[in-house]
Amino acid sequence: MKPQWFSQKELPFDHMWPDDRYWLPLFLEGKTLHGRFFFQDQDTLLDHTLKEVDSLIL
Repeated sequence: MKPQWFSQKELPFDHMWPDDRYWLPLFLEGKTLHGRFFFQDQDTLLDHTLKEVDSLIL
C-alpha cells in the first residue's frame, strides 16, 4: 500500500470499502455517527443504517 493524500472532494471511493462512501464524508465534517453495515462479503454491502447522534454511549 502506498500512502497518498486526497482532497475530500477527490476521495477514491471506488478503491475503498463500500461503506466508506456513506460514513467517511460525514466523519470528516466532524459529525458523530452511529451505524451498522451488513456485508455479504468484503466487497458487497447488503444493507446499512447510519444516523448522526449528539454523543456515543459506549
